[in-house]
Amino acid sequence: MEVDCRVDADCRGSEACVDNVCIECQRDRDCDDDEECIEGGCVQAGEGEGEGEGEGEGEGEGVRLPCTTDFGTALPGGSGRIDGVLRSVVEPNYQGCRGDDNHIHLQIEMNGAIYGVAINLESEFAAADARVAFTTLTVPELGVPWSQGWHANESIDYGFDLGLASESFVPMELAALAVEIDAEVAVAGSISIYMHAFDDGTGGHKVHRNSSGTDGLIIVDPIGIRRGIAFRFSDQLF
Repeated sequence: MEVDCRVDADCRGSEACVDNVCIECQRDRDCDDDEECIEGGCVQAGEGEGEGEGEGEGEGEGVRLPCTTDFGTALPGGSGRIDGVLRSVVEPNYQGCRGDDNHIHLQIEMNGAIYGVAINLESEFAAADARVAFTTLTVPELGVPWSQGWHANESIDYGFDLGLASESFVPMELAALAVEIDAEVAVAGSISIYMHAFDDGTGGHKVHRNSSGTDGLIIVDPIGIRRGIAFRFSDQLF
């Protein structure tokens, strides 16, 4: 792999070193108000609209819909990866649409039905530190390519597959973590989520460090930039 940099100091001005490449931005909020972040560079909003149109199922900015309680039931139990399109984000403390006080819920359209994915914003168990820690990364190509559906044989391990260690995760208070997740998925269309399916087949959870190589992970734009969001609890050290 071509190496542009090893630390931020190897780059110019405000550029950052990410995966040995100097980039201007990782998300839109790293750019000016009239710019957006595309492939690591800040460009005027709207430049590149329409590029790649129709090139792949699910590509492009997602269209948001009102949240729902009408879920599909096609997910089998166990761990795997759901590939679909993000349609709604249910904030913590929202009354309805399965909202609760310590999760953010992503509603994913898969094969014409909506499935709910619960993301922990704090630990539900008694612990000295209830905060959830998170990190972001560019996820390498792993497993089968994105295609709408449930992929029961797909799994991921933070350490073995992604080279992550617990100290690279940043502990966040509940409200602050919700803001971070909102920012990361703001314009998400196609999405992949490694998770454990609910027994009733309507969605999933455990999108965090787990055991036996079945860690949970969000991948925003799995067809393109493959922006990953990983989570762990305070007592999960690896």
